[in-house]
Amino acid sequence: MALSKFRYGIISAVAVVGVLAVAPQASAATATTGTTCAGSSECLILSYNSNQLNSYTAFRDGSIPNFAGYTFLSAAPGQGLPVKNNAASAETTASSPWASIFYNSGYSGACDSIPPNGLVGKLHNTYNENASFNWTHPSSCYDF
Repeated sequence: MALSKFRYGIISAVAVVGVLAVAPQASAATATTGTTCAGSSECLILSYNSNQLNSYTAFRDGSIPNFAGYTFLSAAPGQGLPVKNNAASAETTASSPWASIFYNSGYSGACDSIPPNGLVGKLHNTYNENASFNWTHPSSCYDF
């Protein structure tokens, strides 16, 4: 009987460790959002309409593997609408590296790359079809 309890204890402990090993971890690389880039070394601003018009959201100091759940934040037409598949224009701050916006979640599919201090009035490959972004510059992306 004692041996059975010991075996179940070991099996339970191994199962818990196994679950913890595969559970998704919170990523320090996930961007914070707001309506300003103040104090940020990396910042991508996505706007609801072309030419930086209407509502926008600033993504600071990290990447977003899936825009699901993010909304346009500034008080203007488009505020509260999903960022995913609704961004039309973008810009980066002067100190940012290249930012790449992807058609699919998980940084895949067609993409647009924006240089530091870049201002894009109308996205090319990801116009209203954007699902993720990160601070990379893949050669397969459309460069602005």
